Amino acid sequence: MNAKKIGLVALTLVAVSNMLGSGIFLVPTILAKIGSISIWSWIFTGVGTMCLAFVFTRLTILKPDSSGIIGQSGRCYGPYVEFMLSISYWVTCWVGNIALIITGVGYLAYFFPVLNDPVYRAIAASIMLWFFTLLALVGADFTSKLQSVTTVLLIGIVIALGVMGVYKYEPGTFSATYNMSGESSMHAIALGIAACFWSFLGLEGASVTGDLVENPERTIPIATIAGFVIAWVLCIIATYGIYAALPYDQLVSSSAPFADAARYVMGPSAGDFVAGASIVIIFFSLNGWLVLQSQPAKVAADKGLLPPIMGKVNKNQVPAINLIITAVLMTAIIFATISPTAAKQFEVLILLAVFTSIVPYIFAVSSLIVFRLQDGIKLLDMKLDIFSALVALIFCVYVMTTIEVEGLAYGLEFVVLTIPLYTYVLWRKNKDKGGKLEQQAG
Repeated sequence: MNAKKIGLVALTLVAVSNMLGSGIFLVPTILAKIGSISIWSWIFTGVGTMCLAFVFTRLTILKPDSSGIIGQSGRCYGPYVEFMLSISYWVTCWVGNIALIITGVGYLAYFFPVLNDPVYRAIAASIMLWFFTLLALVGADFTSKLQSVTTVLLIGIVIALGVMGVYKYEPGTFSATYNMSGESSMHAIALGIAACFWSFLGLEGASVTGDLVENPERTIPIATIAGFVIAWVLCIIATYGIYAALPYDQLVSSSAPFADAARYVMGPSAGDFVAGASIVIIFFSLNGWLVLQSQPAKVAADKGLLPPIMGKVNKNQVPAINLIITAVLMTAIIFATISPTAAKQFEVLILLAVFTSIVPYIFAVSSLIVFRLQDGIKLLDMKLDIFSALVALIFCVYVMTTIEVEGLAYGLEFVVLTIPLYTYVLWRKNKDKGGKLEQQAG
């Protein structure tokens, strides 16, 4: 057994941590602005995401690839698609990581109110980013062990919040604030879906780190499904436990809803403990995401789609230069997206991250059906694959419709930008070979 490889239990906990750590700590505040009707957002998002999880596991079993859904889509649709999806997923990871850092600093502001100032918040976020970038250079094995511990702590806190919610629940709590969006019920549910879906980003994380996993054909599918189910249940418990425990007017303005709920129910000491534990959980989830974010760019570099320096690894098999370059970009975005509150900055960032994640998901869903047809499987013999892929595809398209127009515009501009970038990649590759531009076969 390779000591540097991640096993089933550790990978499941990493998957749970990646999903929960990416959004659960601020999502209750975002959803509170919509109202308790957002429970339907969780349900619809859960069904759609479960179908995505099934598609990812089927791809891992049928067409294993060390780069997961990115490599699988590339094998199906060709090198440009793989290039575009590698860049897209890479951006998803590091933009999402910025939102995660902002969440962590929001909880730090529970102890240091000066961090509520946008400029100080940006400075603190940058310091935390660089600290955990250096820590990520230690490698995946160390990271997974840290996340195993912090994920268990997170599960304990979420269960405690659920118990507090039951204890403090009063009849009429949810009905009194059922729809606070000012929109129709269907529109209100749609507004919540993007935030709920954000909480599950990282679902595919197990598959895109296949070269870091023991027995990936077995380990990745189990960890993906188990991690999703655990995360889904915990998200609902946390959201509505807090909703029942904390007065509505405090919840909608909170930058640390977990800690504020604990403080309100059990007193300042409990609030301090939950705030401190949340900070630890958030930033060690960040540590795992930093390792994850380096993988798409590394694989693309190994295939000649990005400069070789993006794939160069250190003694711990971590692409160090890759991580450092990304940290520079992330630092710039932290200051470029400064907003009046942590929740607002978080909301702006997740819209872009959700869009750039949806694009790889749609290609992955389509790839499953194409691969099955190419293998000569009859339609009647792949009914479950078709059903899951169809539901997942409809869900992905629907999520895109819930993103604000400005977010869609930025996302589409990014996708279009990959076309001239890929042209440059082809030119550079063929110049290095000293020959004419060769046709790239799909």
